Amino acid sequence: DDMLAAGAVKYARKMNLQIPQDIKIVGYNNSIISVCCEPKLTTIDNHLELLCSQLVKTCICTLSGSVQPPKTIFSGEIIVRESADL
Repeated sequence: DDMLAAGAVKYARKMNLQIPQDIKIVGYNNSIISVCCEPKLTTIDNHLELLCSQLVKTCICTLSGSVQPPKTIFSGEIIVRESADL
């Protein structure tokens, strides 16, 4: 999660590690923390809005008795910023 990754950035700096030369740090969620951190975090955008929208649709369909696919797959997207030069 981006909050933990921001903590890792702080710890790496305390240990005099260069980011991303000595250590690469990647967060998850693409939250506001990822752009407020210095260096800005490379992060995975899980498209939370899309996930929530699909959840609501699935709940409505389930409650109305509609047939649902057994599984839905969502892909995340890597947002490359300064903390990891992938």
